Amino acid sequence: MFVVALASIAAAALLSSTQIALRRAENLQDSEAAWWYAQGLEAWVSVLLQREQQAKQSPEDSLGEAWAQPLTYLPFDRGGVSGGLEDLQGRFNLNNLAASNLVDRRFFAQQFNRLLQSIPGIDPFSTDDLAPAIQDWLDPDSEPSGSSGAESPYYLSLDPPYRAANRLMVSPSELLAVSGVTPQLYDALRPYVCALPLAGTKINVNTALAPVLASLASSGPTVGLEGFLKQRVKQPLQSAQAIGQLGFIPAGLNVSQYLDVHTDYFLLHAHIHVGSADLALYSVIRRPTSGSAAVIARSTGTE
Repeated sequence: MFVVALASIAAAALLSSTQIALRRAENLQDSEAAWWYAQGLEAWVSVLLQREQQAKQSPEDSLGEAWAQPLTYLPFDRGGVSGGLEDLQGRFNLNNLAASNLVDRRFFAQQFNRLLQSIPGIDPFSTDDLAPAIQDWLDPDSEPSGSSGAESPYYLSLDPPYRAANRLMVSPSELLAVSGVTPQLYDALRPYVCALPLAGTKINVNTALAPVLASLASSGPTVGLEGFLKQRVKQPLQSAQAIGQLGFIPAGLNVSQYLDVHTDYFLLHAHIHVGSADLALYSVIRRPTSGSAAVIARSTGTE
């Protein structure tokens, strides 16, 4: 009986181990399949963006085009995918705060401060020093930008210590490491900012979020902004020259320097489900005026 009991215990242990191994193999297979679907989705979207640009008669990108329509749910074997595309040049590019030209750098800092004032849930008095701190995070030197700046000596005094990046951001989530940025502030700001791979990018007025457009006005009410937001889906601006005629664009603003109606950078956000695997995908796709669209950055779980 003792031998039979030992044999039964060994058989049960072997069966349990086999079931765990099979389950692990199934999970790995589902995860691998999710990644293959993710790569296929990126390739599909890149081709669609490229074909849409080639088929257009005018250069503008707007919210009425096919790329801006959400993908509610696309089923496939043992799963499905949902998601959509967003124009990243409809957000404020944090790396613009590191523009090489001093005039541009001051303009973007002022615009960023106005953006903070126009976003619900953000106390503008607690964010007055945020732009210099971000500029110090981005610039290559080790000199703080006045009393509001923060370079590596400050960050090395924290627990745990770390250094300022001293380079362009690769993700807007880097804001969480910048002096003065709390998780609550980041959550409120995150939908309106991005981190494109160069400084000095333009805003597409046909797709920009309302607070981003409002941040262009130096003072006073943004006359005509609400009406433009309603009509731009069906009647987008077709040239950069037409931007200066908008009532909320300040007189004297160098439109060709800061604004446009065309977009080069898009964000693909998707949720992919295959069996037991779930994948949240965020891919930055660059579509140049000439050439093929391609994925230049990718992350999972968060931007």
